[in-house]
Amino acid sequence: SIADSTTGAIIYYTTNGTAPTTSSTVYSGPITVSSTETVQAIAVATGYSQSAVASATYTINSAAVATPTFSPASPYSGVATTVIISDSTSGATIYYCQDTTNTCTPSTVGSSVSFSSTGYIRAQAVLTGYAPSAIASWSGTYNPLTAIAIDAAVTPCTGAAASGTSVTCALSNLAPGDLVVCPYAFDAGSQSYEASISDSANGTYLKAGEDIMGGGGRSYSGYGAFGIAYKENVAAGSDTVTMTVSHSTDVISLGCSAYKNARTTASLDGAFWLWTSQASSTANPTAGAVKPPTGDGELVFGNLVPSSLTPTAGTNYTLISQITSGLNLMFPEYWPQTTATSTNCPYVESSGTWDDMCVAFLPASASAGVTPFQGIYTNFSHLTSGSAPTVAMLNSSTYSNQIYSWNTGSITHSALTATSSTGPTNSLITPIWAGGAEQTGSGGLNLHYATGQGGDYISLGVGGTPTQAWVRYDFETSIPQNDPWNDWYDQPSVQVSTSAGSGGVGPSLLANGSALYVQLECYNPQTGTPTYSSNSSSPVSLPHAGTIPISTNTQYTFIVYASTATGNGTLVAYDSGGTQVGSIGCSLGSLTSTGMGASIGVPGSESESKGHDIWWRNVQFSTSAAPLP
Repeated sequence: SIADSTTGAIIYYTTNGTAPTTSSTVYSGPITVSSTETVQAIAVATGYSQSAVASATYTINSAAVATPTFSPASPYSGVATTVIISDSTSGATIYYCQDTTNTCTPSTVGSSVSFSSTGYIRAQAVLTGYAPSAIASWSGTYNPLTAIAIDAAVTPCTGAAASGTSVTCALSNLAPGDLVVCPYAFDAGSQSYEASISDSANGTYLKAGEDIMGGGGRSYSGYGAFGIAYKENVAAGSDTVTMTVSHSTDVISLGCSAYKNARTTASLDGAFWLWTSQASSTANPTAGAVKPPTGDGELVFGNLVPSSLTPTAGTNYTLISQITSGLNLMFPEYWPQTTATSTNCPYVESSGTWDDMCVAFLPASASAGVTPFQGIYTNFSHLTSGSAPTVAMLNSSTYSNQIYSWNTGSITHSALTATSSTGPTNSLITPIWAGGAEQTGSGGLNLHYATGQGGDYISLGVGGTPTQAWVRYDFETSIPQNDPWNDWYDQPSVQVSTSAGSGGVGPSLLANGSALYVQLECYNPQTGTPTYSSNSSSPVSLPHAGTIPISTNTQYTFIVYASTATGNGTLVAYDSGGTQVGSIGCSLGSLTSTGMGASIGVPGSESESKGHDIWWRNVQFSTSAAPLP
């Protein structure tokens, strides 16, 4: 607004940069300023001289407030939740509204909104001096929680044998989408046998967890292995589940039961996996320290294999498909939780020795869980009281024959040089693959080698003549610390055995000052000459074609793949969010495979740079199609 203290004065003004005159616009009320401009004015009154020109410049900030964002992200589908609205413009005030048509005008101040019915949340942010933000819209579909429950129309079944290679378990009245859970146990034949579980209508069952209990030396009730298998989204009707052991063996047990309201894909809670082997007589078995499932409505399922016990189910649990005759002792139990509650699959028993495993399955309304890796991977077993694998255990002759690779493979190891309980900045501490489910406790085996003299490694192998193989692992390193380029750091690789000798493909880290890169090396046993994706085995100026830049103290997933069918090797690198950050390949030549394997570490005698750490986790090896991260 413009004012003058002289009574009766008339004000004339301009906004176009010219000086006002008595021919300019007469001021009659407040002026709207929508862009940066200068307002000039004069006042005129009878009997007075014209006033001097008064001037004021107004600068309008045309920038808009950032558009609000929502958490959880849109579109959302699930149970009632609280939606958090935020804005990156400091000091902005957020307005929101809720409706079912996505048309309302945000008018309520707030950043936390309760969601309990299908509809929309709209939000807008404002701040003095800025244009209002665009209106952001969030959509949610309300799916009230339905907890997993036993399918009462399906009678649980069991199958047991004192010897042989297979047992069966017949189920009837299955409903479409049922989850079938099958605890099992068998004599593992000094750990060299493997079991598969399947049915003709639904195919091969996944293994939520499996423990090799040490063959005859540590077998309980005649068993050497036990676990929990399952099949999602089964077909309706009747079916017979078959468990087949790779060799004729003593003592095979299988039990199956069906559950409704479970997820039909990725139903395993990957954050919940417990297992304990109790070698000394102890009362009241458990699978380890209590922990909660990820969310509400999950099915917690345990499998207890005792020496000679006759336990009862723990509080809130129900025994199901138990086998109590002869050496075939197996006591599964289940608890369909409504609210996520810490547990450890407990049993009530006066005293004894036992192995106890505990897993959990997700309800249909839950977010996707995990699908167990079903290739060849390490299973470090024969531990006590839920303890995690350690480097000392790997190097102990007591446990050397317990280091086991699925199917026909084997693991060899040389002395690892460092402890395994901590990692560098941003480290995911020690998740390992154990029987198919990821164990993410605070302890565990974190394959860590402090670079120095080579010879720190674990090797995995598979029999037969596969034409492809891959090794996948999560990776992190503390290097470089102002390193010269000529320090190389070999990484987990895939080896190919041929009549001409051994070849392979594997990445190497290259440090250059404060920069870090990875290249790929292929070794063709026919020529006996390695080739490098960076086109040079001697120092080059980095960055260089054929390398992928990576960062120190940052988590990546590396997949190294080799194929004798194509004669190629490949490295694909992903960041911790699953986004591919690079891919490089090299030629292995024309090879005829007589076997494949993977080496984790440096099996040779190379002298590596001292003082830097390399960490590998979730190591997986398979001859199936290469996986996504």
